[in-house]
Amino acid sequence: LPAGFQGSLPVISFARDNTLVTGVRSRMTLADSGGSRWWGRADLGDSTNRWTQITESMGQLQSKNRVENEFSRSLSASFNDTVRLTLADQKAPPAKTMFPVSNQLGRDLSYISRLMPVFQSEGIQRQFFFTDWGGFDTHVTQRGDSDGRAMDIQLQWLASALVAWDTELKLNGMHDKVITLVLTEFGRTLEPAGEGTDHAWGNHWFMMGGPVKGGLNWLRA
Repeated sequence: LPAGFQGSLPVISFARDNTLVTGVRSRMTLADSGGSRWWGRADLGDSTNRWTQITESMGQLQSKNRVENEFSRSLSASFNDTVRLTLADQKAPPAKTMFPVSNQLGRDLSYISRLMPVFQSEGIQRQFFFTDWGGFDTHVTQRGDSDGRAMDIQLQWLASALVAWDTELKLNGMHDKVITLVLTEFGRTLEPAGEGTDHAWGNHWFMMGGPVKGGLNWLRA
């Protein structure tokens, strides 16, 4: 991340593949929209909990061994970030919008939409939230598969999640402060590959949000 974006919790990732947000100095926190306030026996929402205090103290250990020091540093950063997310989750009210929580994308966007107003009230700026959603390796099931594995069902779920996300941002008064970028490098070939279409490279993306000025084109011949 650029130096101007470095700070407290600059990137919170709900994704399983974080290539886009990793770097030499980028600070990233891994999160789970279905996560618990418990880290083993440590109650991350209670600073007086004995196991919470023990876990925190492990991240403060110092040694002459550089590997042990790096372990302590990583544990401390992970612990502190997770505590902060836990406390934010406790403060966050339920989402006002009905999200399609039957799929992971809907659950992630619902959770993020609850956290964002809390971070804003605490003065945390320039925040990046990153999530992903797979299941598009459909080969022959492009349409009509009732169990949700077909391409048309996947795209319906994507649209429903983004509509709920956009609606929630408006209700929270954050629509003009948030840009949502949706992208994929995945595509399908037009040629068959034994069973349906094969993998291909794509460059499909779009942006949405209050700050986006749509309808403009700067392409030159």
